[in-house]
Amino acid sequence: LNQSTLVKNVGDQYDYIFPSIHDSEICDLANINSKNSLIGITRETADLIKTKSTYYSIFKLLHIPCPNYKLIKQPCNLFFNINNNYPCIVKPDNGAAGYGVKICEDVNSLKIFAINEQVKNSDYIIQDYIEGDICSIMGTVVNEEIQVDLFFDIESDCYPYATETGLVYPSKHKDLQSIVVKYLANFFKYIKLD
Repeated sequence: LNQSTLVKNVGDQYDYIFPSIHDSEICDLANINSKNSLIGITRETADLIKTKSTYYSIFKLLHIPCPNYKLIKQPCNLFFNINNNYPCIVKPDNGAAGYGVKICEDVNSLKIFAINEQVKNSDYIIQDYIEGDICSIMGTVVNEEIQVDLFFDIESDCYPYATETGLVYPSKHKDLQSIVVKYLANFFKYIKLD
């Protein structure tokens, strides 16, 4: 609970919990909602978005643009047989905020990453590295209506690592917001998020 925002606190009563947690913790939040009869994300929806590979596969199914990627399951020696385009970006399948993410210039740097990281108890995604700006969107979905509260840019530094170092509002790409919302509407309908 301490990693989420509790909304409408009246005494000890909560109407719902707004998630502000890592992807991998979304199922815990759904379980809390179910156990306490709270409005919010369900276990069915949480299972569809608990890792990057689960929601990337839905993006592909719905023709929502996303980078090409490969899911690498444990153990880390699987990294050594990867036929990939370079540079590529490697990230934990259940990570967030740029932790454990690295841009690899060639197969050797990918192998060194796998050995040094020991691929820490996570499956990993190796995806095409697309140079450019990173934007993020935050808001709510109620009665299938999407309300955008923030559309902002994420600064990233320390190349070849991709740690998120700052947030800038408003986004310099705010003209993309309506396009993103259309894709999100299809995605939310598919995962039954309301």
